[in-house]
Amino acid sequence: MRAALSDLVGDIIAETVEATDPAGGLAVIAQVVRMARVLAKGTRVPWRSVRSVAVGCPGFVTVDATLTAAVNIAGFDDLAPRLLLEKSLHLPVLIENDVKAAAFGEFAARTFGPIRNLVVISIRTGVGAGIIRWSHPSWSDRCCRRDCLSSTRRGSDDAERPPSWLARNRRRRARHGASTA
Repeated sequence: MRAALSDLVGDIIAETVEATDPAGGLAVIAQVVRMARVLAKGTRVPWRSVRSVAVGCPGFVTVDATLTAAVNIAGFDDLAPRLLLEKSLHLPVLIENDVKAAAFGEFAARTFGPIRNLVVISIRTGVGAGIIRWSHPSWSDRCCRRDCLSSTRRGSDDAERPPSWLARNRRRRARHGASTA
């Protein structure tokens, strides 16, 4: 498990790595709480100065930040880490899929220079991908752009319609005689 403390610009002040608690579930939640507090204390950042905590977790993160299919950490499936961490840390907590969070981190850090599109593929205990398209995290549940991929995953009235960029691509391919499937 990796933990880092950053300033408001995103520059990392301190980081640490340790093995994930094999007990899983609530023991991992306690480990996250401990690591966050130790990082702040070790850098002499008063806990009251910490504004929020972001956590990347394996598996699928639902809209209410519950985890499903987190098969590589025992007792993590159907756990609500955001609620547990907010209660323990007394801070707002953002929970996101770990690979999607890595894609956003790479994009935000401009590791590859000024780019508009990025795909991060992770092959570890499972396979995952995070996508940034047109400088926009297309996986964000908080997205309000109509052409964003997440707009088709929330059960909205127009969930049956493809995003506008996909529809435009299909029309362009049809004009040139290519398959639209």
